[in-house]
Amino acid sequence: MAGRTKLYRLLRDNENPMEEGIKAKLPHEDKTPLQHIRHGSRQDSQWISTSRHLSDIDELIRFKRKHEGWSRQCRVVEIDEQKLKLYAEMSKDIMRQLVNIMKKKAVKKPRKMMKLLTQFLEQTTGKVLDFTDQTVLDRYIPSDSFGLNEKARGYARKYSEVLVERFIPADCCIRICKR
Repeated sequence: MAGRTKLYRLLRDNENPMEEGIKAKLPHEDKTPLQHIRHGSRQDSQWISTSRHLSDIDELIRFKRKHEGWSRQCRVVEIDEQKLKLYAEMSKDIMRQLVNIMKKKAVKKPRKMMKLLTQFLEQTTGKVLDFTDQTVLDRYIPSDSFGLNEKARGYARKYSEVLVERFIPADCCIRICKR
């Protein structure tokens, strides 16, 4: 597909994106994008970090090898951004339909319905936030007079951050490369 845009993600050891997709560490969490970017992988959230550029992932790997003692070979997944955005829209539509059904009909087994909704939610993609877009950066990580958000803004810029909420399906993952 010509003109396809790609995203990249440095994989954790336990991630198998080609088979299972990529699930956020805490898909039901309610952290802001600012909190996620400010604290990175030190705090679990519903966000999945990706980058617009493979070269920025390589920079992150170099940083982790130098400052965190990483010596192992790293795996990076290439993600089809268009497919991911289509999946996110489809997920939003399905969720809207489910909520409407619940509102219209008296659910006889609310616990069972909530369990199904929870399972479904874990396999849906929420927002896709591209922090290389200045308007997205300013909205979710605003500049402040005290400079408290500048570190997070710097990380978002340095690594061309694109956050994905909750889940990236396996069929959006193109290939894995070793670095």
